[in-house]
Amino acid sequence: MSKISKLAACAAFILTVLLMLTACEKKEEEPWIPESTAIQVSEDGVITETIIDRLRESYYDSEELKTMVYATVRDYTQEHGADSITVTEYTAEGSAIRIVLTYAGWEDYAAYNNVRFFNGSMLKAQMAGFLFETSFQIVAKDGSVSQQRISSDGPVSHKEYQVLVTDRSHAVEVPGNIVYVSAPASVENRRIAFPLETEEVLDEADVSSEEAGLFYVLYEAM
Repeated sequence: MSKISKLAACAAFILTVLLMLTACEKKEEEPWIPESTAIQVSEDGVITETIIDRLRESYYDSEELKTMVYATVRDYTQEHGADSITVTEYTAEGSAIRIVLTYAGWEDYAAYNNVRFFNGSMLKAQMAGFLFETSFQIVAKDGSVSQQRISSDGPVSHKEYQVLVTDRSHAVEVPGNIVYVSAPASVENRRIAFPLETEEVLDEADVSSEEAGLFYVLYEAM
């Protein structure tokens, strides 16, 4: 074997090893465990809602709340199918509660909670009546968020992007790389975004209160 052939074979071997190491790193990536109320969307569209809160004395005690949660889930599944919602976890320590609910799809999350919610293509989001009437921030490839706010004209022109629309009360994790978030927001990495306080958005004359209450996350599906 010539010297050039040996060098080429060595380079190919090193590249193979690097690719294997990269694959291992991705495989060993720790799943995100929310420390506050959050929504997580899987690649197959399953929605996981984690509710982390503290019970007030004047509200339900933990057993009353547990009974109510299981009862409402039972009622919903009797009408929409046994797999539409699952209570994955219910724990209570003192006044602290943690509830994890798994939904078969975004439609079940929206219907069960009676809220505006969506996950899917840009075109379908617009057809569902979401107006994108708010300002956006660009998320760079390194996960940093531009402080400059832009109109929705640029973001909505990308019909290839997927869209998650939810309210601004919780963090979200999407199955892809985030490219735009509705302002104001912060991003932990390119999959996890946190909406920030909305007082400034609500003061903007060109944004309805209904739209200002929504959090848009545009992402490239993996």
